[in-house]
Amino acid sequence: MPKKMTRKNAHALFERLSTADPTPQTELYYKNPFTLVVAVALSAQATDEGVNKATKTLFEIANTPQQMAALGEKKLGGYIKTIGLWRNKAKNVIALSQKLIDDFDGEVPQTREALETLPGVGRKTANVVMNVAFGAPTIAVDTHIFRIGNRTGLAPGKNPLEVELGLEKITPPEFLHDAHHWLILHGRYVCKAEAITDAVGDAGAFYKIGYQLMPLGGLQLAERLSATGKKVFLDFKFHDIGATVERGVKSVTQLGGDFLTVHAELDVLKGAVAGRGSDKRLKILGVTVLTSLNQDSLTKAGIDMKLEDLVLKRAEFAAEAGADGVVASAKEAAAIKARFADALTIVTPGVRPKGASADDQKRVVTPAEAIMTGADHIVVGRPIIAANDPHSAAKAIQRDLANAS
Repeated sequence: MPKKMTRKNAHALFERLSTADPTPQTELYYKNPFTLVVAVALSAQATDEGVNKATKTLFEIANTPQQMAALGEKKLGGYIKTIGLWRNKAKNVIALSQKLIDDFDGEVPQTREALETLPGVGRKTANVVMNVAFGAPTIAVDTHIFRIGNRTGLAPGKNPLEVELGLEKITPPEFLHDAHHWLILHGRYVCKAEAITDAVGDAGAFYKIGYQLMPLGGLQLAERLSATGKKVFLDFKFHDIGATVERGVKSVTQLGGDFLTVHAELDVLKGAVAGRGSDKRLKILGVTVLTSLNQDSLTKAGIDMKLEDLVLKRAEFAAEAGADGVVASAKEAAAIKARFADALTIVTPGVRPKGASADDQKRVVTPAEAIMTGADHIVVGRPIIAANDPHSAAKAIQRDLANAS
């Protein structure tokens, strides 16, 4: 058991979390206090993402206790059957809706005691609702916060209540309202990311940190990874006026990254190269066209240009600005390599092992296909992260690459 954290160190911790993410928010989708109660109740032993997929449609047709009660268990089940334990949850949601109508005039109560009288609502759910819907400085202890409280010594406890009470005592008052958001997000993303890097180990050449992780401790994680000798791909996609990008990239050089992405517009690229300065380690990559886009996507966006021509034009900008490479689909890698040879490094996302889901990608290739068409590096995320054994999944991809070369 780690030594209990001092108040001074706890203040420094929350100050750092606050700086990284000044306004943390719940990731559950909701429209009002009632739908928040429902969403939190549905999220037990389920992911926020999975709950949101169901409730986006549900809350369009039922966002009051009266509408939900009228829906009934059977119809409600049709909307939430993708969520674990959905039958019991449907029963509780209909029951709590009716209780709100009968005992609270259809309004969500604002006290923990009253909230806990609702079917399916326990202390954790009540704390979330009080905090998010009504601004109370409550702390909802989930598995992430329980683990962080014990492993860091911030608030050791044998059960969630002990951790909750410990956090209430040690958290500075000015940080109390947002404390549970910061700790949940830190556990959900940063701790998970660190666990994945440990699991992948030497099977990964680079570790990518993107938008989702960046404001939630991603910058600090980049520093830690770099300090242990790992290569870091900062997929930040900077896009602003050149002078602002220059200052941003200058700040990024302190992280010790190896790759940094910016939008492949000439002023942006020039600003990034200037901001990189004499840092020989950090390579600037221009993002050409996302692999989640295709020709139809460009047409709908009002871009009257062939996709490959647009990619090559933006690659020209990268070369002119003195950037080190581009991020581009393997579908255009051969054309880039033919025009620029080794002057531009090609990093290819949208890579999936044979038979894997394409997810939201529209221009997908296998690892072997990417290398054979000219990619110098490939980006593979979900097929490794979601694998039961990330190390084995990454090693399998390495074998495919070795067979292709």
